[in-house]
Amino acid sequence: MAAQSNMFARIEQFELPWILLQETVEILRREGRFEVESLLFWAGRISGTTAAITHIIVPKGHGVFQHPLQVRVNESVMAAVCDLIDPPERVLLAQVHTHIGEAFHSEADDQNSLDTPGYLSLVVPYGAKDDATEWKRWGIFECLGLQRFRRITAHEITNRFVVKPDERIMIHEIRAH
Repeated sequence: MAAQSNMFARIEQFELPWILLQETVEILRREGRFEVESLLFWAGRISGTTAAITHIIVPKGHGVFQHPLQVRVNESVMAAVCDLIDPPERVLLAQVHTHIGEAFHSEADDQNSLDTPGYLSLVVPYGAKDDATEWKRWGIFECLGLQRFRRITAHEITNRFVVKPDERIMIHEIRAH
């Protein structure tokens, strides 16, 4: 049973550097080649009720299973992802993956996502064929715990997500141990 973390308050606002959105689309396109689903993670720091996303983590190689209707990583890949985590400066905030078709959160997405209340799962439709300017059309889902996710509404996206034009990010490519 998932419990609400006492380490951080509920995140009310997410700060997304514009370059993060652009790099996310480019990486997802390159990794999926419009043939299979692709996946990456966002990490950053939390201050009060604001999360600033500052890192893209790209799992590669053995332990990354890509198919036209599903992408997942094994425990070794997640261990490598966790090696990059350094709370409170760098915490895992979201996973971002493509669907070949529409942006929805499938049962497999529910079961294979981290089950942490407040964790985001973003679904980029059509293999990320659209530019980063279309990011508000992605499916953005928030974990409620117990492998349940709710879609964040367009109104909430406008209020909770702020794009920062000049922020820098780091990109990490990781492989299973």
